[in-house]
Amino acid sequence: MCIGVVMLGSAVALDAESHEDESLVITGEESLSANYLAGRYAQNQRDYATAALFFQRSLADDPKNPELLERAFLLNFADGNIGETLQLAPRLLKVKPDHKLSILVTSMKALKEKRPNGALQALASMPNTNIEKKKIDPDVTSNMLKAWIILNTGNKSTQTKLALEQLDALKGPEWVELYKTLHSALIVDMQNGASKAPNQYLEPLLAKLQIDMQVLRLQEIALKLLVREGKYEAAQVRWNALPKSIQNHPSIQKILTTIHTRAVLPPHIMSSVEGAAEVFFDLGSVLSHDLNEDLAAIYLYTSVWLKPDFDIAWMALGEFYQDTKVPARAIESFRHIGKESIFYLTARIELADHLTATGEAIEAELILKKLNEEFPNSIEARAALGSFYRQGKKFELAVNEYNTAIETLMRSAKLDPKQKEFSKEQIDIKYWSLFYYRGMSYERLKKFDLAEQDLKHAIILHENDPSLLNYLGYIWVDQGKNLVEAKVYIEKAVKMRPNNGFYLDSLAWALFRMGDIENALHHAQTAARLNPNDPVIIDHYADILWKSGFVVEAKFNWRHALAMPTDEIGLHEAIQKKLVNGI
Repeated sequence: MCIGVVMLGSAVALDAESHEDESLVITGEESLSANYLAGRYAQNQRDYATAALFFQRSLADDPKNPELLERAFLLNFADGNIGETLQLAPRLLKVKPDHKLSILVTSMKALKEKRPNGALQALASMPNTNIEKKKIDPDVTSNMLKAWIILNTGNKSTQTKLALEQLDALKGPEWVELYKTLHSALIVDMQNGASKAPNQYLEPLLAKLQIDMQVLRLQEIALKLLVREGKYEAAQVRWNALPKSIQNHPSIQKILTTIHTRAVLPPHIMSSVEGAAEVFFDLGSVLSHDLNEDLAAIYLYTSVWLKPDFDIAWMALGEFYQDTKVPARAIESFRHIGKESIFYLTARIELADHLTATGEAIEAELILKKLNEEFPNSIEARAALGSFYRQGKKFELAVNEYNTAIETLMRSAKLDPKQKEFSKEQIDIKYWSLFYYRGMSYERLKKFDLAEQDLKHAIILHENDPSLLNYLGYIWVDQGKNLVEAKVYIEKAVKMRPNNGFYLDSLAWALFRMGDIENALHHAQTAARLNPNDPVIIDHYADILWKSGFVVEAKFNWRHALAMPTDEIGLHEAIQKKLVNGI
């Protein structure tokens, strides 16, 4: 797939601050090549701020070098230094007139400055070739952008006609046809303004969206367009057909309220700049699903540069950086979601989670406590605080929060909060993890009966989760009870995840407890090979080795387990006794 821009190879950010670390400056007699090599190293480490700094210094020593100029441009763009990026773009275009990112940045700058003719003039130089130099006719990104920019030129009827003709000329695979129809519908919707005039692209759009009812953003827009035409009954019918996961999303719930109240909505897009932001968001979303990290980040960041309060784009960026394991960027993205946004609750939970992971637990706890004050009836907010305490090994506090969350859940399902039995038809299955996590907390507190009860409830709601099956099975095995049933659960987990060392260890431990030493040893060896640095797995392996008659090997592995740090209370003491007395 080609959307029409060339980019450097890694996830990037566009509009964040960059701070120069003076300790990194190479001065004096140190060479241009030293700065260049240091920049390449930083780029390979995905440290774009440092890489940009070194290439800027290389460029200062050799200002006409086209490779240095391009790298400095790309890395400043990646670091979010948009001011420097805009300064470098014209210099780069002088030596590389077909440089796509420079063309796009130049065009969008003109659009933001209300110079539509300048924006169109910049895009006119966009080449119709992709990174592999294969012909793309026409280029998707530039043509979609042109359609929105055209709306700022000439009279309204002519603008609309030319913009739609621009989109109609687009040819490509199914996803191109979908977004071409979407943006045609959005252009007509904006031009219709406050009227309820028919949108000739609405029915074709609805037909195309039947292909994938799971795409939240597109379904949201479709519902809004139906409401915009006053087709409330049709909107209700479409809402009824959506999957439950989509129906329950805050953005869709908000539209449902509009349907019920027969409220009037403004156009989804209010300006050409917002339309361009939508282009970059939509295509960035396509790219992220296509595993094209480079362009996905650039496109998503460009969308929020054009529309700074574009909350769904900030959410997409946060999730993108979460998936690509860049927590600092994820935190920055989630912080942009304000309290007025329907994504606020989710964003704050994600923010707290990333802060915890990066050692900022105090701020994370404050955020979650405040969130529960703001949303006292939110199951998600309460569960997030419970998980925060569970991850911090404050299991009593975790149980208290999970209790409140589960009581709220039971009441919302019109069940007695003290009720101990229920069916999967009575509770939304998405809440299975509440019982799982509370069960885990009870197990760590050695309240095994309560843990077992919760884990059984979780299995009722989510019977095929391997981690859940393994967890309950292992608890039973470790207590020496329900061994046959435990083995069935664990074998089911192993079948689903045959290379999971923890599940294989549980199976080995179950077989060991049941007296099947030979098969236990086979699975324990595999588990130890897969997880050689887990002291519990190595301890189990040593126990089974001892019982198999391999005394020297057992002692070697006990010593190996003893040398590892562990959170398991009493494990080291037990191993020391076994080294003296065996088992």
